[in-house]
Amino acid sequence: MALAKFFISFALSFSILCIPVSGKPLFNHLQKWASPYAQEAIVYLKDLSHKGWEQTKKLFSNSTPQMQDSIRSTFSHQKRVQQNYSTVTVDSDGETQDSYTKEEQELLNKVLSKEK
Repeated sequence: MALAKFFISFALSFSILCIPVSGKPLFNHLQKWASPYAQEAIVYLKDLSHKGWEQTKKLFSNSTPQMQDSIRSTFSHQKRVQQNYSTVTVDSDGETQDSYTKEEQELLNKVLSKEK
């Protein structure tokens, strides 16, 4: 319904502006009268839009941080330290010598036998 109203009002306005007055369409007479005011309005709107654009640029330039965060790659992780946990010694027979006492060996055997 709104679209039909638009087309009807457009057709009516167009037909009124096309009515000839003194050998020229009514639109030309109205254009001569409204032209100075239209030029002032265009200049005013251009100036206003330019000021608005400057304000928008200023707003967004203040919203971004000036400094960028960065992580130095040398400090971003700890270096791995290789540790040698091998404390097993070997007898002349080829068997390992453990540094466990008899009590520790018995406790370890009990724990290992429970897991199986």
